[in-house]
Amino acid sequence: MNAPDPHASIHQAGKLLNQARKVLAYDNFDSILHKPLLCDEHSAFPQFVESAQGFEFTDSLGRVYVDWVNSGGPVLLGHRRPEVEQAIIQQLAAGPSLPLMHPLEVEVATLLTEMIPNADVVAFGKNGSDGLTGATRLARAITGGDILLHYGMHGFHDWFVCSNPIVRGVPEVLRPLIHPFEYNDLEGLEALFERFKGRVAAVVMEPIREIMPKDGYLAAVKEMTQRHGALLIWDEVVTALRLGPGGAQEYLGVEPDLACLGKALANGMPISALVGRRDLMEQSPTTAFGMTFRGETLALAAARATLRIVRDEPVAEHIARIGSRVREIFSTACERHGVSARLNGPPARMTFGFDGDAGLEWEEIQRLFLQECIKNGIFTNGNILPTYAHNEESLERTARGFDLALGVVGETLQAARSKDSKLASSSVAARRALTSIGSLEALGVEGSNLIVGGWALLAESAPDRVCVRIEAGPEQQRPWIEADSVQRPDVAGAYPDRREASGCGYFARVPLNGASLAVSPDAPLVVTLRLERRAALAFLCRVLIESPLPASGAWPGPFATRDGIVVV
Repeated sequence: MNAPDPHASIHQAGKLLNQARKVLAYDNFDSILHKPLLCDEHSAFPQFVESAQGFEFTDSLGRVYVDWVNSGGPVLLGHRRPEVEQAIIQQLAAGPSLPLMHPLEVEVATLLTEMIPNADVVAFGKNGSDGLTGATRLARAITGGDILLHYGMHGFHDWFVCSNPIVRGVPEVLRPLIHPFEYNDLEGLEALFERFKGRVAAVVMEPIREIMPKDGYLAAVKEMTQRHGALLIWDEVVTALRLGPGGAQEYLGVEPDLACLGKALANGMPISALVGRRDLMEQSPTTAFGMTFRGETLALAAARATLRIVRDEPVAEHIARIGSRVREIFSTACERHGVSARLNGPPARMTFGFDGDAGLEWEEIQRLFLQECIKNGIFTNGNILPTYAHNEESLERTARGFDLALGVVGETLQAARSKDSKLASSSVAARRALTSIGSLEALGVEGSNLIVGGWALLAESAPDRVCVRIEAGPEQQRPWIEADSVQRPDVAGAYPDRREASGCGYFARVPLNGASLAVSPDAPLVVTLRLERRAALAFLCRVLIESPLPASGAWPGPFATRDGIVVV
């Protein structure tokens, strides 16, 4: 977690993020924690990964993290598993995309039919969303029904995202065709079958998430689908191989009609598979399921190597052991620091669960914990996905990171319970915010002063104070200048849920005192905005001015400050 020059590192990170904003359409959807870039005076949250090896990765600032996210699950064996890399290199000689099938496609399909209990026949895709779309279309074709009942998260295609009312661009006619059900609630599921009698094509479900199934629950769901003439589709995009060579089917002892496998099949290379009973899968060609890169050979070579390792080595056993150890480590640290939380789900796929406490919602407490984990070299987005590469060293580093992070959480909860207003203000406010929205609207030179103005809102309210200073390096920092508060009824109207939002405007004249305006990308003028709440740091934003002052005397704006850094 050591950065040799924090100012240079933050400048580098800001430039890269600024360029990403210009050329990529993802915006914050691609930020794993949706965090601002800057988190305190001298450090930044990771936004880009430069390299990965085994159980860790290195970010664009050279900091190393224990990785418990593993790209959301695809990296099952650890980053850069040698056998998988070698398989890809060898396959390059034949080419990645060929005019006819490569024998690899048959080999990988055969391996899957030998390993996955319900897999009589296989159809390949690239993403989990591909396989699930093919499965639901096949279910509708076979049963004649149009209603889908679902549990879990199933990708981005229209048939599923139409269940989310905030997603735009989905035909409204699709929204009434999908309905969620509660896990472990057989009566609720039966009621949905009765409500849509004769119309249900399939039950689509992740067989296991953070909640363990009650005894007999999954077998009863299968019986219910058979009784009502519907198909049972399991979304094993995450659980395939992770819970065992046969996935959740082997782990839980129930076979669905169709299953969609993904993520871990090729240890990070893009491939997915729809598998199922022969009498069902033989009708797949009538649903036009297929895609250009179905038979891309590099991913297939990686999948063959991965499947052989999972088949021949104790991958699932190791992952379960590592996950169990992480659960123990977390539980012990929670008890030590007085934090009510747990890791839910099977050890191969766990999710943090925090209880609300001291007037704080569980989301706030978890956000603080994840934030502190990041700052201490432990990378998690709220999930723990162990790999075959995690070992004793990774557990020791995780134990230290969890202990430090939960120490901050425990201190914050203690302060929140305390009647000591000084303790509460110095701890709670300083630890909780670190998220902001705002706009830098005025940036220019007026006489011997730098003019800085705009508005800023923290996660819950307007800041109590905004301070500004000029800095050109650790040894050249000027004093903080408190900005004047400016009333912004326009912002208050746009964000009615933020307390005191009308007072979120700020304006400051910062003496230049000889600061050079002959700036360049190699020697930017740095202006830091400090947002305070209850006399404590709540958010920082650095403005890196690397372009010369325009003739009009001001840099063109406005500039969004939500990421904690602005490059001008």
